Amino acid sequence: MLEAATRLFAERGYEATSVNDVAAEAAVSIGALYKYFPDKPALLEGVLATFEGQFAEAMGHVHQVPGSHFDKLHAMVEGLFDMGASRPYFFWALTSGTHALRGEREHSSGDAVREQIRRFLEAGIAAGDFRPVDVPRMAAVGFGVVETAMQQCFGPKEKGQHREAWARMVEETLARAVRP
Repeated sequence: MLEAATRLFAERGYEATSVNDVAAEAAVSIGALYKYFPDKPALLEGVLATFEGQFAEAMGHVHQVPGSHFDKLHAMVEGLFDMGASRPYFFWALTSGTHALRGEREHSSGDAVREQIRRFLEAGIAAGDFRPVDVPRMAAVGFGVVETAMQQCFGPKEKGQHREAWARMVEETLARAVRP
């Protein structure tokens, strides 16, 4: 149901997609869908929570990568672009999905991603791999760089073309910002 909802929200827009559309696409009854999601905002919350969980899990794996935090940065960027390539609507959850619930949600998926980036930066600084930076601002900048590159790479026209070049540009930009 969440995959169907994510795909339809991305293709048609949140407002133009009905709960009936999602049930039909997922091949479940409307009653079954309502059993898990009482309304369309709850369905979108489920989509966003799933994305946030996947991102947090991926970041957990990044912290286990051996080597310096620059090695971990490489793994993080590659993981994000792999996630975008394997899940074509991943980027929608990161950006447009959070805008659809503006004012109805305490935080956005962007907040969750920036928090993970903030923790990553703090760990790199504590390990002595990264130079001291204004961590909250650098997390916001890092999120902006990732968001923009993924929008360009996985937008409707690009559809993942030049993925390696975009990933390399993101990694180089972020590495330059924290290199001692």
